[in-house]
Amino acid sequence: SKPKLSDIREEADLNEDSIICALPQKSRFQVSRPALEAVWKAAGHDEERRAVAEELEEEVGSGKCWLGHDPESGQVLRMVQLVTLRLTRNDGQLCAKIGEWRGRDKCIIKKRAQLPGGKMGSGEMPHQTLQRILRSEFPDIEIEIRGKVAEKTQTVPSQSYHMITKYVTTEYAAYLEDGTDLKYVGLLPQKDGPQSPSQEEVIPP
Repeated sequence: SKPKLSDIREEADLNEDSIICALPQKSRFQVSRPALEAVWKAAGHDEERRAVAEELEEEVGSGKCWLGHDPESGQVLRMVQLVTLRLTRNDGQLCAKIGEWRGRDKCIIKKRAQLPGGKMGSGEMPHQTLQRILRSEFPDIEIEIRGKVAEKTQTVPSQSYHMITKYVTTEYAAYLEDGTDLKYVGLLPQKDGPQSPSQEEVIPP
């Protein structure tokens, strides 16, 4: 019989994404277990697919994602939740991540402009992830947080895992005083920076 990947949508009228992300890691892994079992079963004896299943299980075990099912196709759904920061100044400049330091190579890898942010960890709520990002990415810099402004949901096929991945991004607005030293942070005119989620994705107050 076909494995039942998740029934939380059927049992309760709740936002399962936020609930599951806030669970302790052990509980999140148990929620993902039926989907993981389905992935391993589908892999069979195919070495390449088993390697992908092993990598996915490691990612789930580390708390970087959790697994459920896509209600439309019934297939395994990989869920990743992100928090981003739209940090602006009075002069119209927007803080953007345009590269990433690769320690082992001692160089910066250039990337397309995107808002600073990171993945939500297990047991975290969005505001807790935001505080972790501020401590790690902007130490000793005074930033005024003006609240959670938008939530963007994007569902795309994952080429590495060969399954649908749903990205849920919570965006916070923040303000920076003019003249703040940001010598290690890139700044762009707002018109050239990453765009905000569309109006219909704005979280109600």
